[in-house]
Amino acid sequence: DLAAVAAAPPEPVASPDLHTRAQLMGALYVLEGSRLGGAYLRRRLAQSQPDAPAAYLAHGAGEPLWRTFVEWLGAQTPSPAEEATAIAAADATFATFESGFRQAAREAA
Repeated sequence: DLAAVAAAPPEPVASPDLHTRAQLMGALYVLEGSRLGGAYLRRRLAQSQPDAPAAYLAHGAGEPLWRTFVEWLGAQTPSPAEEATAIAAADATFATFESGFRQAAREAA
């Protein structure tokens, strides 16, 4: 998508620590959930700008990735401490995306 609009990729941002099962559960929740938002954005973009690049938003389209993830997540039996760790990792993953977006916006300005 960046190449289609002749844009350079933004500089990488620091990623959160994702070393434990609980940390991975939290990060995966964010990443897999973002596909749902991506599907919505892809539909809206197709309505307003049909020729706009949208490959990134289409990643995983047509696959039961969210359902499969939720089934997997439901089969996990995290301890209360692991649940807290998963939530903290989800928050850190959201913060990483926010940081990357803000950095890209600054670079584009």
